Amino acid sequence: MAEPVALREVCRARAVGQRVSVIIVSYRRHEEIALCLDDLAAQVGGVSFEVVLLLQAYPRGVPEMLAERFSTAFPLSVFHADEGLGVHGARNASLTRSGGEIVAFLDDDVRVPSDWVETLASYYAEQSVGGVGGFVQHPGNRRIMTRLLRPVLGLSAQRYRIDWGGFHAIPWSSHPERDQVADWLSGCNMSYRRVALEDVRGFDEGYGGYGYDDVDVGLRIRRAGWRLVSTRRLAVQHYPSEVNRESLPDLVQAEEARRVRFVRRAIGHRRAWRLRYLARFGFHLISVTLQGVARGFPSLPLRAVRGARRGLVLHGAESGATKTLTPGTANGQERADDGQDRNGSPLPG
Repeated sequence: MAEPVALREVCRARAVGQRVSVIIVSYRRHEEIALCLDDLAAQVGGVSFEVVLLLQAYPRGVPEMLAERFSTAFPLSVFHADEGLGVHGARNASLTRSGGEIVAFLDDDVRVPSDWVETLASYYAEQSVGGVGGFVQHPGNRRIMTRLLRPVLGLSAQRYRIDWGGFHAIPWSSHPERDQVADWLSGCNMSYRRVALEDVRGFDEGYGGYGYDDVDVGLRIRRAGWRLVSTRRLAVQHYPSEVNRESLPDLVQAEEARRVRFVRRAIGHRRAWRLRYLARFGFHLISVTLQGVARGFPSLPLRAVRGARRGLVLHGAESGATKTLTPGTANGQERADDGQDRNGSPLPG
């Protein structure tokens, strides 16, 4: 959990002993984050919580302005870095500066219901639960590709799952009314027991600046024996900011390279995991091609192929493949699912 960039403490919460720590890391999105903080200031119920902000490359004076505006609404700690730490690094740095037994993570561009903290905390009465996350609604997304083709192409599912090829799927347009056992939780609306995060040594900064922070930590916490739950009761609305967004071709290429690292962690213990990945990737190319046509980037599948090649070069070696990939496991070795949680209940395959 290295911190290559110095952090400046803007303010530190005086109160201690909050049950929930809400962490928001943000890079240059000072307008969006204020709306999210307004929602947290309007929380109802008796669950005590603190908010920890790690702001990066914010305009001069804005961190102080946010601290002054919201420090009377809830216990608030604000830290600032002049440069970006990356999502994984920023979340690790925030984790060490928080104190709640439950640690929740929100993106800076989501809107949160007024009972979010209270509802979240209620799930942790069950001791086998290591993480709880909510459905993420996308009110502004009306693309036919999203609503009709994603389920057909395996990019959307009824629950947060990891499939036979190591690809992760998300309930994009809807979530069942009943709670779901999850393989992973969405990074813009997730929470974990602190002890579960400490079990796996936090977020894996080997992925680079961003991406797979959520699916990777969820997989490792689940393999440590904890149960993950997703629910509509914690639904948030996500309004993706255009600030700091890569172009779609660059994003697709970088995402595929990172995916190989995750796929090796997810199914690398199985025979012929590369063939599984390549077979699943071939199917994925269909959706990438359709997305490229719809968005005006016909070369998008070629960028995905380049990313896959790069990922296989970086992460696809046979010898020592399970070394250096898993923070928190003995001798760096990857552990496969044993099919049960801490109470001996079946885990989804």
